[in-house]
This record gives sequence, C-alpha cells and structure tokens, in this order.
Amino acid sequence: WNGMGALFQAESLRTFEWNECALSSGICKWQYIDRDTHDVISMIVFTRHGSCWYKDIWPHAALFENIIDRWVRVVGNHPDAYSNLIALLNGPGWTLVPEPALTWLSICIPSSGDLVRFWRDHDNAERTARLLLRIWENKQDLLHNEHGILQRYSVLVDQLVEAGIPLASILQQQLEQSV
Repeated sequence: WNGMGALFQAESLRTFEWNECALSSGICKWQYIDRDTHDVISMIVFTRHGSCWYKDIWPHAALFENIIDRWVRVVGNHPDAYSNLIALLNGPGWTLVPEPALTWLSICIPSSGDLVRFWRDHDNAERTARLLLRIWENKQDLLHNEHGILQRYSVLVDQLVEAGIPLASILQQQLEQSV
C-alpha cells in the first residue's frame, strides 16, 4: 500500500498542477466540486473518503509542508477540503502541530466566504475544536513558547466560541486561566 500511496501522491500532484489554476481562478467558486476534483484535492493531503492513508503519525509529513501550504492557500477555504486537512492534522500530520497547522487553520477559516456552511459541513467546527483541545493537552508548552502561536490559537478558539461550539468555551476558559 505504501507504494500505491506514493503513486497516488505523484498522480495527485500532476493533476493538482492542472487544477490549481482552475481552482484559484474561482471556476468552482465553492458551491460544488466535482468528484474527480474532490478526489485529487483529498489525495494531495493523503486522505480518501475522509480518512487518512496513514493511520499513525507520519514522520515524513514535514517533507510535504510546502505542498500542503500551497494546497491550503488554493482550496483550504472549501468545507470539503478543510475537512481533509483536519483529518491529516489529527493523524499522520500531527508532526505539523502546532505550527504550521495553526497558521493553516487561520488561513482557511476567514477566507471561506460562508462560515455557517464551512463550520456545519462535515462537522468542521466540532472537529476543529477537538483538534484544538488535543493541541492544548499535548502541546501547551509549545503554545506558550511563542506569543504568535498562542495568539493564533486564541483567535481560532474565539471563532469557534462565536460559532456556538461548547468545547470552544471550555478551551477559552483554559486559555484565560493559563495567562
């Protein structure tokens, strides 16, 4: 399967080159993404049908940081794509947490256009809150080491509180108690 994963990744990258222009030009300005394009978008971040190809933390995820960064800037603001990013970060991409993961989340959310749909689809709001809780529980020391990282984290929590996510209110209280 690992060989097939590399083959899928190579094919995804070739297809992504072609699709990037179309996606960034707004051809599918986010109401609908056809199945083939959705498959390519998800494979670039090592997911298929909402699940990651690699189940364990993948030490090589950092090698794909530039590709994932470009992916985030092109399609990360679509709720379907964002859902795949959350799956990646909660799984094999955990090595990319807290940074650049928090930066990526901070890019995706404000540029989504329709926040209600963005948060609702694929339970993105709740899944983001659970990811932020996991970051808090496992990487709190890294959050406190750099003000910019803590500030990005705090803004994400505040956005989820505004969206009415109960877990985000708990995270907000924990943030306030730790300062």
